[in-house]
Amino acid sequence: MQGETGVIGVILLLLGQDLKLPAEVKGEPAAFITVLADTPGKSVKFFPLDAGLSVFPAALLANPKATVVTAAQPGRYKLLAYTAVGEVLSDPVICTVVIGQSVPPPPAPADDPLATALAGMYGGLQEAGKAQTVLA
Repeated sequence: MQGETGVIGVILLLLGQDLKLPAEVKGEPAAFITVLADTPGKSVKFFPLDAGLSVFPAALLANPKATVVTAAQPGRYKLLAYTAVGEVLSDPVICTVVIGQSVPPPPAPADDPLATALAGMYGGLQEAGKAQTVLA
């Protein structure tokens, strides 16, 4: 019996305790974002490493290899996960959760001398209703 346990342990070590998470997941502030692990383990434990990232209670989820996270503020947050196969723990894996930056910002406009001159003139105008005049 003890020999079988040793063989199983060696096989598990040779197979490795693979735990894969996406390198990065993206979402909007206050949205529920799903993080799904790929592992031969039966379940995965998830822990937020940065303040502001909330992890949904695992007992309330149907898939023990997934979690749902949310954050109220934009930013980059780290999420740690680990699992076990048999009695051997995996190495911890970290996933980055990007909140509010899923759409890249537009490129900054190049310096345009005409736009700079017009902005200066607009700022110097003292007439009432100048904003409506520009829109017309």
